[in-house]
Amino acid sequence: MDAGALFEVYRHKTDEELLALAADRDSLVPEAQTILTKELQRRNLVAPRQGRRVPSKDTIDLEENPAFHAPAKIGTILALIFVFGTPLGFVVLAVTLDPDWKRNLPISVLSLLLVLAPSFGIIRWATRRKIRKDAKSR
Repeated sequence: MDAGALFEVYRHKTDEELLALAADRDSLVPEAQTILTKELQRRNLVAPRQGRRVPSKDTIDLEENPAFHAPAKIGTILALIFVFGTPLGFVVLAVTLDPDWKRNLPISVLSLLLVLAPSFGIIRWATRRKIRKDAKSR
């Protein structure tokens, strides 16, 4: 894209779009950075400091983010109790019920790994797939 066409693109952007672009200035080629600076000066806009993002209308405040509401926190706590409590419960049962628990402990740990590892592997795979799909759709 030549400089004239890029200047026209920046000229038609809103102030918020230009400020958001200026916040991520490092992602631009040097020519685009120069044109962006000239357009910001023409509009008397002050570019934000590097590394600081300008919130857009699409961003969600921390208080509005559903991931930080009480049900999500309770679900996270329950999941952690399950993840760490289940193996711990098996170890406690093995120690209290089996006098030869030291001999059977490796088999118990291996059994837990064979049961839990595929579950966590599927969760990891599905999460990465969703993240990649969302990244491609942007």
